[in-house]
Formats: sequence, structure tokens, C-alpha cells
Amino acid sequence: MIGRTFARQPGDVDPILDCYRYTAERAGRRRGVLVEARREVEREGVVARDHRAELACRVESGERSSDSVDGGHRTRVPRTDCLRRGLPLEHRVERRVVEGCESMADPLDASQGVQYELFAALRTECPVSRTASGAYFLAGHDDVLAATKNIGAFQASFREPGVVVPPEEQLISEIPEPRHGAIRRIINSAIAQHRIGRVEPYARRLCHDLLDGVLARGGGDLVAEYVTPIPASVIAHMLGADPSDHHRFAEWSDLVVQSTYATKNRSDGGEDGEGLAGTAPEFIAYIDAMIASRKAASDPPDDFVTRLIHTEVDGRTLTDLEMRTQLAFLLISGNETTRHLIANILEVLCTNPELFARLQADHDLVTVVVEESLRHDPPIHVLMRDCIAPTTVAGVEIPIGEKVAFGLASANRDPQTYDDPDAFRVDRPSPKDHLAFGGGPHVCPGAALARLEGRVALEVFLERVATARLDDGYRREPVPVFWANGPRRLPVITRSRSG
Repeated sequence: MIGRTFARQPGDVDPILDCYRYTAERAGRRRGVLVEARREVEREGVVARDHRAELACRVESGERSSDSVDGGHRTRVPRTDCLRRGLPLEHRVERRVVEGCESMADPLDASQGVQYELFAALRTECPVSRTASGAYFLAGHDDVLAATKNIGAFQASFREPGVVVPPEEQLISEIPEPRHGAIRRIINSAIAQHRIGRVEPYARRLCHDLLDGVLARGGGDLVAEYVTPIPASVIAHMLGADPSDHHRFAEWSDLVVQSTYATKNRSDGGEDGEGLAGTAPEFIAYIDAMIASRKAASDPPDDFVTRLIHTEVDGRTLTDLEMRTQLAFLLISGNETTRHLIANILEVLCTNPELFARLQADHDLVTVVVEESLRHDPPIHVLMRDCIAPTTVAGVEIPIGEKVAFGLASANRDPQTYDDPDAFRVDRPSPKDHLAFGGGPHVCPGAALARLEGRVALEVFLERVATARLDDGYRREPVPVFWANGPRRLPVITRSRSG
């Protein structure tokens, strides 16, 4: 496609000439040329606004090269921030070889793993870019942190354009202010009353029970046999669910997050109707029954559901439908975040014998390792937002109605904020200084519980396991949830400290 002729619309700036001018302006500071500009073609599945040409800039600096590539030529180009230039065209980032020209990848595509190398390039030269879907992607730490605090401009939402969710069925993360604050205060008050620390003895017993089987067999898949049951069971215990039903909570969480509920507010086919009730009817029926039984009981159990029913803040309580929605959110978000947190920690531990030995000798480092894992490999690598007020980030104007992606994984490895950001280190001066749980007034309400579970799971593992290594030939398989970051499996060989 290099050299293809473009039919421009009246008033359009020639993208090739404009970027050559930009390159010339920067000559003496950086060498290179623009390699590709191409017309949007329907058969490629691309729809450009105003039928303008799309510009794809490779994020690699260097000299021109005439190396042959499949009969074409490779040309290296300077890192170019086309959005900041204000060019009248759409900037889309994608990675593919087009007649010998390699363009940038989509930072939202984690199907082969989170793209840390791409993030490094974006942070340097294109801190606000456009993804394949058209969303703006924020790559730098300071930009992401500021955006999380700007709740007047950015509203949490994974929903596709045009998807409308009834107010009482909105997850806490997507409820606009001031209603968000009112409901969040009720949830926070219920959590405070319930005292998260009360679940620690249960979580510790659970971890020991789960490791019994793994160690007896000399290993297994840690994700399936140890990691996955922990957060689902802990949350089920908090809610007061029957222990025989705890395993179902993990299944229900997977059903929801692996469906299109987050984007379409209905399951993939949509046969069962809208919302959570249409996506996971058994799950919702179970929650509804828990709420109804506690309301009807003269002496209800002292669990989180009962606390939530009776918590009143500023004269307001939650409706049954609001309770159902937020209880489901507590399970789904808490399960996904904590599951991948624990799995990421154990993956590092099983590939780093020196760190394993150091932790076994000094358990005081456990909390530091939990925080460093959250920074180094955040369980949720991206947050999606709707732009609800015109704003500017890093010199780029973002209009109302656009999707914006907060690159948490990218922000957490920004060298402007962290020394040696790609290294897993336990000597950082401020271990909690990361954005794994977001930031600002809408920071994740379950952060304390996730940290507790991660700490307990690691402490018990160190207490019980003498050695653990991943199977030969292990390769990390990403989980099938586009916003999540964790290994799908952790096949290990273990040896017990007691035998």
C-alpha cells in the first residue's frame, strides 16, 4: 500500500505531505520518514469519519532502510504523535504488515498478552492515541491518574454506544454523580460495619484446605485448584451463602464476564433478555432469594446482605433491585480482580526461586510483593470510560461521546514515575503508589478485600510449600476477558514443607 494514490475530500490536508513536513520540521532532532498513509476501504472493515484518509505511523525511530521484506521495502519512521499535530484525519493504531510496512498494534488487544512494549512506545511519542475501535487510549501515568480524578469528564462504562441500562441496574462503577456518591456511601458504610478483617480466618482455612489436595498430588494447576476458589468462596462467605454453593459463585462470575453483558447489557445471543437477569438467571435468582429471606427473617444472619439491607445513609437505603445489582457487582469485580492478582503473584514466585526463598525467610515482604504485583501486572489492565464533557488530555481534545481507555498497565510502568519500571522489585520506596485499583473518588471499593486475600493466599502458600516450579515448556495463556490480566493456567510441580 506504500505509494497508493488517495482521493482526498475538499479541504482535506494531504496526509503524506503534511507528515513529511512534520518530519522535516524535526530533522536534526530525529531521523526518519513516514511510511504509510492509506485510504479507508470498506473491505478492510474500516469506517473513517468524513471519508478521510487514515494515517498509520510506525512507532520506531531510526534511519531509512531498504531491506527487502516479502518483495517490498522496510522503512523505519520517527515516533510521531499525529493526534497532537491536530491532523484532520483519524489515527488508528493496529499492528500488521502491509506490503512490507509494519504499523502499530492495538493497545486494547490483549489476546496474546498485555502489550508492554507497545505501551512503552506510546508513552514516549503518542501518549493519547486512537485504538482500532476508535477509542482514545491514555498511556502515561500522570495522564491516567488525572483522568481517574476527573469524574466530571469521564464516566465508567464498557457499554457499546447506544446501550442504555436502567438506573437501578447500573453497576456502581457506571452510575453518574451525584447518585454514584449516594450509593457508594451506603456500600462503603455496609463494608465498614461488616469489617473486612472478619473474613481473614475463613480465607486462611480455605487456603490451607485447597493446598492439601495440591500438595498431596505433588502439584497441579494452581489457577483451577487453588486460585479460582479463593475470591469466589470468600465473597460467598461474606454474603452468607450456603458453603455447598460457594463453587457456583465462580461459575456464575465466569458466565457473566465471558459474555457480552459488559458491552451489550445482555448475553451473546440475547435469547434470555436484558441485564444480569437475562445473562445469568440462576445467579440473580439466588441473590434475590438471599435478599428476600433476610428481609422476612425475624433474626437474620449477621452477614453482608443483612448489613446492606439495613444500612441507611442520609435517609436513603437501597431498593431490592439496586441491592441485587451491587451484590452481583461485588462478586464479579472482586472475583476477577483478586483471582488474577493471586495468579500473577504465584506465577512470579514459581519462576523466581531467589524471590521464593527470600519470602520464605522474611514474611514481612509479603505485603510488599502483593503491591508490586499489582503495579507490575495489574489484574485489570485497562478501564473504559465515556467522555461526558469536552476535555483535553496531553494536548489532545476529546469530544463528548467518545470512548476513552485508561491504560492502567501502561501507567504502572511509566519510567517517568517508577525507576526500572519493567523489573519486579521489593525495594520500592512507596509500594502502594500504583493505579491497579484506579484512582480518584471512584477508586475500586473492594481494594482492601483484594489485598487481604492476596496476602493470605501468599502467606499460606509460603507456609506450606517448600518448592514450586512451573512445568517445563510453560507459556502464559491470557484469560479470555479483554480487560483482565492473568494466566489461564499455572501447571506446577510442588513439594510440601512437611514432607
